[in-house]
Amino acid sequence: MANEVAQQIESKFPILSEFCVNYTENIPAAFGYGSTLIVKNLANPTVSKFVSGVGFATATASASDISIVVNQYAASKVGFDDTQLSSPVGGLFVTKFAERTSYAIAKQVTTDVILNVSSSNFASSQSFASASAAGRSALVSSGQTLDNAGVTDSDRILVVNPNYYAGLLSDQTLFAPLYFSVNSDVNETGKFASALNFDIAKADVGVFATGRYTPGTSGSLVGFAAHPSALAFVTVMPPNPTEFVQSGATVMDFGMARSPRLGLDVIVAKYYLPGVSTLFVETRIMYGSTAGVPTALTAWVSSADNVVS
Repeated sequence: MANEVAQQIESKFPILSEFCVNYTENIPAAFGYGSTLIVKNLANPTVSKFVSGVGFATATASASDISIVVNQYAASKVGFDDTQLSSPVGGLFVTKFAERTSYAIAKQVTTDVILNVSSSNFASSQSFASASAAGRSALVSSGQTLDNAGVTDSDRILVVNPNYYAGLLSDQTLFAPLYFSVNSDVNETGKFASALNFDIAKADVGVFATGRYTPGTSGSLVGFAAHPSALAFVTVMPPNPTEFVQSGATVMDFGMARSPRLGLDVIVAKYYLPGVSTLFVETRIMYGSTAGVPTALTAWVSSADNVVS
């Protein structure tokens, strides 16, 4: 079941691998809740000109630290009583809810990563009076901001809530040339073809719902244009998950898995507790995230208080 849940997470939230850098592969042994992973943001070295009799000057290897604290431990746990299990579709009911737990976990992780997008972490922003103002000119402006900050053209992505995604699709100068393009990713991942060096992705309903670009103000975060280096993320396999085997519990399925593309580590268990006559299906994930390169993202902010995704 764990592998199926990991695949479900990947299919439901493919953008999670595209708007942040996942450092899960870099975690050391004995790494758990409360641990801090430090990664380096490398500065470009200087270039020196040849000086006769001296040669070339040695550049300083300069880098700043990005600290990712594993401070989130989340679970989606669903219980099924004997009445539900004894119905003709009881098995299918459990299977479908196992899929929903994977969706819920992936949505929570995405929401938590996006909460790092704030004015204290990223100074650049664009303001919109309404979703209809989102279009080609706004995307050009985002690209120009990243260009001027020296952010590479490759792997740029625009992530917006459904209302602003619809606003972009309504701009025929942006969307019409893409309408007839052949791109298998359109249906497979929920993105339409790249425009102006950006992949354009629709975030799931609700992941921006709690976002305030500047805390205490009425403006709400509705999206961002970024390079993945703007956000950093790591997952850790929870150690010794023996509490699944509760007193008297019958463990029917248990496993650990990593989604191959997203790199998310999850634990999934299905167990029956006769004392409460309930079958539980539970998915767990332990993770942390932080802001990365501060110039690699420009926020899209609604000037109105419409925190609705």
